[in-house]
Amino acid sequence: MGGLLAVIKTDKYQFKLILISLLVFIVWLFVILLKNNNFIGVKELFPHGFIFKSGFMLPVPLLLNMLTVNLLLIPALLRTWQMAASSPDAKNVKKGIVGGVIYSIILGVFLTFIGISFFKGFPGTEMSIVGVLNTLSSSTDKIAMYIIFPLFFAACLAALISTADSALIPIIQSLAQDFRTHKKTYVWKHGKIILLTMFILIKSVQ
Repeated sequence: MGGLLAVIKTDKYQFKLILISLLVFIVWLFVILLKNNNFIGVKELFPHGFIFKSGFMLPVPLLLNMLTVNLLLIPALLRTWQMAASSPDAKNVKKGIVGGVIYSIILGVFLTFIGISFFKGFPGTEMSIVGVLNTLSSSTDKIAMYIIFPLFFAACLAALISTADSALIPIIQSLAQDFRTHKKTYVWKHGKIILLTMFILIKSVQ
């Protein structure tokens, strides 16, 4: 209901939550691996001999996909241009886009190291986000169960919500400005916006 400004503000909180969660997760994993003397080796970091002799940390197609998405996705998003239109000058727009790319790469690197470290330290875990959450929630380690699990779950939820509200804003704005009545004095009420948002969410889930 707060429009584009609300999305920008909530994105900041969501990003901070995700970043803090990943940092805590990495520190905890480092302590676990140190305690069990089970550090990541060269084989885990460079298992794919495709271009270089020792290979990449990730399969080459996935690595190229991550680089492409991080570099091209943000300038391609409609919400990026909506924020650009509301920015004071081109310098702020450039700063925001470059910062978004850098932060996306940082989060991607964090998640990659968490994945490699976690599945090495907990080899029986199903190799998915659900598997990580299940292992954390059923762990006998109190820190894993009561700190790491809630934080990481909240970070995953924040990422999903961030994607949803960022995608909904252009749709709601388009409905309000392009498809509403042409009366200049007509303003959509919050109740109508809520109903439209719920309808779009239900249809997208279906």
